[in-house]
Amino acid sequence: MRLNFSGMRLAAVAAGLVALGFAPATAEEAVAPASVEARSHAGAYLAGRFAEQNSDYNTAATLLDRLLEDRPGDFTMQQRAFLSHLRAGNFARAEELAHLISDTALQPVSTALVTITAADIRNENWESALRNAGRIPVSGLARYATPMMKAWSEAGAGNTEAAVAALQELSDNGGFTRLRVLHEGLILARAGQHDAALETLLEEVGELQNAPVRLVRTVAQIHRLKGDDTQAEAVLTAYLEKHPLTDIVGRDLSALRAGEAPAPLATPAQGVADGFYHLASGVRQQSDDVALVYGRIASLLDPGLDLPLLLVGTILEDRERHEEAIATLKQIGKDSSYDWDARLAVADNLIDLERDAEAINLLEAMAVERPDSTDPLVKIGYMMRADKEYLREVEIYNRAIARVENDPQRRHWLLYYNRGIAYERSKQWPNAEADFLKALELKPDDPFVLNYLGYSWVEQGQNITLAKEMIRKAVDQRQGDGYIVDSLGWVLFRIGQYEEAVGHLERAVQLRPQDPVINDHLGDAYWQVGRRNEARFQWDRALNLDPEEHLIPTIREKLHNGMPAPEVIPIAN
Repeated sequence: MRLNFSGMRLAAVAAGLVALGFAPATAEEAVAPASVEARSHAGAYLAGRFAEQNSDYNTAATLLDRLLEDRPGDFTMQQRAFLSHLRAGNFARAEELAHLISDTALQPVSTALVTITAADIRNENWESALRNAGRIPVSGLARYATPMMKAWSEAGAGNTEAAVAALQELSDNGGFTRLRVLHEGLILARAGQHDAALETLLEEVGELQNAPVRLVRTVAQIHRLKGDDTQAEAVLTAYLEKHPLTDIVGRDLSALRAGEAPAPLATPAQGVADGFYHLASGVRQQSDDVALVYGRIASLLDPGLDLPLLLVGTILEDRERHEEAIATLKQIGKDSSYDWDARLAVADNLIDLERDAEAINLLEAMAVERPDSTDPLVKIGYMMRADKEYLREVEIYNRAIARVENDPQRRHWLLYYNRGIAYERSKQWPNAEADFLKALELKPDDPFVLNYLGYSWVEQGQNITLAKEMIRKAVDQRQGDGYIVDSLGWVLFRIGQYEEAVGHLERAVQLRPQDPVINDHLGDAYWQVGRRNEARFQWDRALNLDPEEHLIPTIREKLHNGMPAPEVIPIAN
């Protein structure tokens, strides 16, 4: 587990926990309080807060339950314990606390009532589900979750017309029309109204090949339920022609051609779970905490739905809860369409845990399993680069490119770009240059390739005019990227245009203030325009930002003795 705490701060936290009667006596033990016992109310409170702040929800839930033993009527603690259990996926206890909150709260609590209603739907208790859904405050994401729960509860009770009417609330909110269309189509199909379902599903779509994959699969599924496998095959084939890497659609097509029966339509619980997953995905950029909660409720409704598990796993990974992320992702079965993505995500978490051997073993096995896929090899390549094993990185990308070199597509530009970096860093410039040019052939004007190749040419005094033009194109596309802005400043410096270079390098330092090379570059430019004190400040700053070893003597020399006049590269080069 990686936490944003210095050793000193962790030690202080641990000392405070011991003083309050919380068992750990070392900073290391304080990081993982689940393995210890709280011996006082104050200790449990402090430890619970610490666990919550670090997204250690199982520990937080255990400690908050301990607090509720002492103060069972503490509403704030009830809410915190409920959310911790829900975020941890402890659904039975979360549901129990949701009922307790709902019974005692002066004002309705949205998330608690959403959880209770979801449990009613899972248990097919339609009357209770509709009653509880009617109590949910119209706020936050519940504003959009509630119509979906009402609609599927009505559908479960056999009230198709009322179900469709309930979904109309989603159409009143821009951006939710497609979600309404999908679920209305599913509900109509579930009621046996296949033609009406298809008409609804297609009403907001221009070309079906450009529709969301979930809608496309549903259209094909309904055609199959009507007995029209020919039309279903046409829908899936057309989509795959435009989106050839959509594995889940490929699986649907293979199942159809193998004569397998069409998948059954969603149950109400599965319908709401699917809707909650899409709501969670849509809100993730604004609030990954809300996304985590709704992702968990989706799993409460349908434990067999894989997409919420994938979403929750990635959120836990982002929060550096790697062990919990791995445990969640491993719930996705081997026969799932998302098993491949889940295993790639498991590998990412193993890498973050510095369990590199396990990650490589997993990725190598996946590379054997799919000899046409480059994804596992690319991840191994990134590991080699992080360890500065550039020759091994070249070998890995040789294997990846061998899988595509007979017919490289635009998307394969990244393979050549990455191998080019490995070649450049292992001092094999002719090979690196060839790969960068190949990457630009596949994806012209990519800003990262333009920048890397242009910067490398400048460092070698080659193709200066072209390099300058390429880097300007890169900056135009990525004006907020400090590394690319630095490249433009540096090429201007190398050709002697120092005043103009200063402006770009100052901007680069603003964008990447902690980068030692960029600070060093700005110091050089300041020196050449006569701003000597500012130059020394930047060089000193660069030294304090942990530059690479080979840069340190040069920076120290400049600090002590100033900078000699640099060799200006003729712009005609």
